[in-house]
Amino acid sequence: DEYDLSLNLFENSALANYSEGNHEQVVIQVNHVLSNAKSFDDKFKSHCVFINVVAIGSMERATEKIYDLLKHLGENIDPNLISPQVAITEFMSIQGLLAGGQKDIFLNLYQMTDRTKLMTMKLLAMRVMYYLQQHSFMSGYLACKMIRISLQYGHCDDTVFALSVFSVTLQNHLQDIDEGCALARTALSLMEFYDANQMIQRVYGIIYGHVLVSIKPLQSLHEPLLRACRLSFSNGHSENSTLNTITYISRSWQAGKKLPLIMNEMNAFAHQHKQQSHFAMLQLFLAPIYKIISTLSGISLDSSELLPQLVATCSEDIVETARNKNETLYLYNAIAISLEESLSLRNFAQASQTILKYPDFFKMLENGRVRITEFMVAFNAGLVSFHTARETREAHWMEKATNVVAAFEKFSKINEWNFEHMYLLLKAELHHTKGETNEAAQAYYLSAEAAQKRRFIHHSALACELAAHYFGNVGLKEKTREMIKRSHDAYMEWGAARKAKAVINLLELKWLDGN
Repeated sequence: DEYDLSLNLFENSALANYSEGNHEQVVIQVNHVLSNAKSFDDKFKSHCVFINVVAIGSMERATEKIYDLLKHLGENIDPNLISPQVAITEFMSIQGLLAGGQKDIFLNLYQMTDRTKLMTMKLLAMRVMYYLQQHSFMSGYLACKMIRISLQYGHCDDTVFALSVFSVTLQNHLQDIDEGCALARTALSLMEFYDANQMIQRVYGIIYGHVLVSIKPLQSLHEPLLRACRLSFSNGHSENSTLNTITYISRSWQAGKKLPLIMNEMNAFAHQHKQQSHFAMLQLFLAPIYKIISTLSGISLDSSELLPQLVATCSEDIVETARNKNETLYLYNAIAISLEESLSLRNFAQASQTILKYPDFFKMLENGRVRITEFMVAFNAGLVSFHTARETREAHWMEKATNVVAAFEKFSKINEWNFEHMYLLLKAELHHTKGETNEAAQAYYLSAEAAQKRRFIHHSALACELAAHYFGNVGLKEKTREMIKRSHDAYMEWGAARKAKAVINLLELKWLDGN
């Protein structure tokens, strides 16, 4: 009838404007629905769109709105009462509930039909997404709640999302990689009941970018992660496109993808994010990474393009910018980017200061509880710690570094392809620091060869660069010359031409007197 037609028109118009970043129009259309709709059910979609708009400006206000609506649906959740200890207890309970073949129960459940529970699941999924952006344990806790609802009332599309999130929780909080990967596969199987394009943009970034990275070659993850990016852009979903872009670019870099290719993809992504008014993404993630790639490669986009313009106007200290704007998602990545840039440019003083300045972020160096999903930050921090230990002779740096070595020894046994070359390079630095010449030389060579064999060309370049400094330091000129050339050639293959030239200039001047 006329009422239903009008309701659908306003809902669809609000969604379209949200996808295009026209947030003022969204608010106008949502307010019209909320003022005229007859029931809570009829208002629900508009509530959800409004929450997404509010979250762009204030995550706190969006959270309050979600919990208020959950109360209306009979779910009274006070996040202030959920401590990390309470959450861990719930994680372990669900872990036991879904152990082994028991997780297959989801594939045999009927689909959820209770309208109240479907709306509850939708709101919980929205809150889980926001908690993921904040790197909060509460994402796993609410995912557990969604799993319990699904076991009682049947599965829905949000069940797939909840299983994906809890698979990460199993890895990060309970160090259960096998069960995490098995649950991720269950989520992929459950996807078959729902719209594939809608589900891919929601769960591929989580499953392929954060769970299966533990067991699959990094290079094999590019295609599903890129597909998730493209679908989230085409569907105009702000949160999905943000997280998928960060995951895809990060994993592409870590897998050694050629720098010019990454730059071209980032340029295309930048235009998409501009269209969706994702200014924090542009300023705090894409622009800083573009700057690093340009510095290493010597390649720049045309000055009329968006990313070069942002680099020219953005603050040098992206970490403090993210912190001042209370952008938790970008703060985490800004610290990681800052460390990566300092290490790439051999600014070890700045890199070590980054580690000391943000102790909460680098607490895994102190307690040794390194998550496999944060392998790249830990690897870089380990290399910086070994260098700083040699320079300062301060014991805490050696302790940090050896904690990272211990973690990568475990990782390399789980996934030799992704982590063996990193473990070998960390071992080389350990032997270097301890003055064990033969062991250091062997580990440097093995690391470079393992990285080259598995197409981590950037890490082969780094291993040869560090080896050249080591051999130069102990007076082995022929080995120094060999490793300079190998490092130069590998950086060139990666697309880092300016870095390759810098390696030649620095090492020949420092260790070979220009000969």
